[in-house]
Amino acid sequence: MEFKFPIVQSLEISGMLILRLEVPIKTIYNENVFGVSMVEKKIKWQIDKRRYSNENCPFTYISLFNDELTLINWCSIYFTVSPLTGAILKEGFSK
Repeated sequence: MEFKFPIVQSLEISGMLILRLEVPIKTIYNENVFGVSMVEKKIKWQIDKRRYSNENCPFTYISLFNDELTLINWCSIYFTVSPLTGAILKEGFSK
């Protein structure tokens, strides 16, 4: 499987590999987080497309804490995401 940009961060949880791609600075590609099934070896989800105050807000950090997947983007917005489906469960502004 190939991606448009290099993989810069990966996490493993519940049989899923969560990948964050490194997007070049002047490229607008905010949907740079994917969930890949390790069993099926295929992409199961890509983070949903959203509108932000700044049009260039790719995700810059992903983390796991207490089995919750958190994504933080360039615009200081965080999402808590289901690692199995990519569904956004909670969102807000990071401090």
